[in-house]
Amino acid sequence: MTEPGHTGLMDGYIIVYDAAGAKVASWFAHRSAVVSIVSVGTRVFSLGKNGTVTGWSAVVPPGGWANLGLEWVSRLRSIIQRRTVSVLAGTWNVNEQQPSQASLNTWLGNRARDAEIVIVGLQEIEMGTGSVAQVRKDPNGFESLR
Repeated sequence: MTEPGHTGLMDGYIIVYDAAGAKVASWFAHRSAVVSIVSVGTRVFSLGKNGTVTGWSAVVPPGGWANLGLEWVSRLRSIIQRRTVSVLAGTWNVNEQQPSQASLNTWLGNRARDAEIVIVGLQEIEMGTGSVAQVRKDPNGFESLR
């Protein structure tokens, strides 16, 4: 073999070989046999027997794709902090009516003020969500439903 190449397998995997013919990387690409592979610039596109087309980077990171995942998780851990979040979630059967702000305030009460995230699932909205929910912007420009 004189140049790097990609090989598609019957089990849906793609294998990448270097110029010497050594396996560099492999990954699961399709839920069916890989029937065609084409390189276009820095991308590789593969066609599965079931008709799916997927695109991949033609550049294999040092150490292969598996090591890239471990490196990504390691970097992610250095910037993400875990914390507990208070969530209030409930469902409300609005019975095809537009509820008043007062009824919403009564239903949620002070619990909504104490929660960082409030999730309300609405039932029986036959008139569409616009009849019940209204979009509101806060001083920072973020939108929320009210």
